Parts: sequence; structure tokens; C-alpha cells
Amino acid sequence: MTDVAMIASYAYGSDRAGWRGLRSTWMKRVVRIVVITFVAAVVLIGGRWYMYVAHSESPYDEVGIELNSRMPAPLRTWGCARIAARFAGAITPYGCTTTKAAPR
Repeated sequence: MTDVAMIASYAYGSDRAGWRGLRSTWMKRVVRIVVITFVAAVVLIGGRWYMYVAHSESPYDEVGIELNSRMPAPLRTWGCARIAARFAGAITPYGCTTTKAAPR
């Protein structure tokens, strides 16, 4: 089969096995890129949050406060406890305050 005939057969769908392999390779690349992007975002955001909680010079770092306030409850509770232990005399930052109703 000549090159032109092969290209025509792919273009008109007479040999779909070649396209399936191409689609499979393309999908693997897309999935790999999505997974790598997701992992990188988790590492960057999680790392920035941990740096705020564990090593910040001030409990009032705007980015750290925002990240901490959007973390899941167990991580936020742990982070607030670390911040409260490191800065005992400071007012708790946004996201660390409790909003429990007063007992009746």
C-alpha cells in the first residue's frame, strides 16, 4: 500500500485500529498532564500552608490566613493549634476563631 493510500484509509476510517492506538496514546498524555498538574498544585498549596503554620514570623500573613481558613477541618484545627502555640499572646487569625453558640 502506498503512503497516499494509507493516509486515505486512515482519513476515511477503513483502518480504525491505527486511530484507536493514536487516541489511546493521546488520552494517556492528557491523563498524565492532569495528574501531574493536580499533584503539583497540592504540593505547592500544601507547602505554602505548612510554611505559614510552622515557620511564619507573624500569625497575620494574608496568604497563610486565607489558605488556613480554606483547609479541611482537621488540618485547619491542627494548623490553628500550631499557630496558637507559637504565638500565645496574639489574637487568633481569621479561620481559627470558633463560632459556637453560647450555651443556654
